[in-house]
Amino acid sequence: MRKVLNVRYSGFTCLIAFLKIALPVGCLYLLSLYNYLLYHSLVELLASLVALALFIVGWNTRTFAQNNLMIILALGFLVVGIIDLLHMLSYKGMGVFPQNDANLPTQLWIGARYVEVLTLLCGAFYLGKKDEFPRPEFLLKIFLAVGVLLLIAIFFNFFPVCYLEGEGLTVFKVFSEYLISGGFLLAGIIFYKKREHLTDKILRLVLTALGLTILSEMSFTLYVDIYGFFNFLGHIFKFFFITLLYRALIEESLQNPYQLLFKKIVATNKDLEKKSIELEKVYRRLNEEMDKARAIHEQTLPDDLPEIKGISFAAHYHPALKLGGDFYNMRNL
Repeated sequence: MRKVLNVRYSGFTCLIAFLKIALPVGCLYLLSLYNYLLYHSLVELLASLVALALFIVGWNTRTFAQNNLMIILALGFLVVGIIDLLHMLSYKGMGVFPQNDANLPTQLWIGARYVEVLTLLCGAFYLGKKDEFPRPEFLLKIFLAVGVLLLIAIFFNFFPVCYLEGEGLTVFKVFSEYLISGGFLLAGIIFYKKREHLTDKILRLVLTALGLTILSEMSFTLYVDIYGFFNFLGHIFKFFFITLLYRALIEESLQNPYQLLFKKIVATNKDLEKKSIELEKVYRRLNEEMDKARAIHEQTLPDDLPEIKGISFAAHYHPALKLGGDFYNMRNL
């Protein structure tokens, strides 16, 4: 009876989890059919706010963060959030910028994704390298400088064209999406190899987020219409991606700040136990060798002392520990 209840409870839990995702996505899809600009603005605004919250939490908890990943995510996504906000305002039909076509928002999108993948690769590289990690204030200046240079390149027409009216996506844009997806995949591999520096839950959140953003980038290689289904799908994946990263940061910095430290202590204790067992085996072998050497040494000492009338002999051999290097004997001259 208990097993049946557990199965039913598990199935009900999965159904609730599915509905929590399916219902909002379904509502957003209906909203995109009714007014795509409203849908796009809502999703991008929420994503930008999450990126800003990611920065605020990460920056204010940098002094006691247990690893470098969360600090780098916070700094990088500040720039990503700003560029994504400009992407939203420049979207075709918004009328905020004079250049009211699809190329500018597409360039801003690609620029933000390059900063995003750079952020995650830096986070993966510096994960576990506490002593080699630069000062957060210095990193913040670097990320802001990258963002400013990127925006100058886009708004002053140095950045490659990403969308041509009447033709669709350019080769550069599609190639960039594949390149960025490869960068996310590489970051995921590095995170998995360095998983001892992350809690199991944080690792799952980060890897799931990376999988979603790869799906997002693949969706953005398929659309022709900027108001089409694949464009809608890519933005949905992107929103869930940044939400999972935010959860990872909250889990790491606020809810369980010492869980990773505890995991490291447990891993260190296991390593010490392993080393202790190895040392014990070495000590046992050394004692066995010492016993053998002592037996050989004792064979070099005389078993009996000579008997001479009027003279008595006595000998006592006592090494400092188990083994000595001296020997003695008596001979007739």
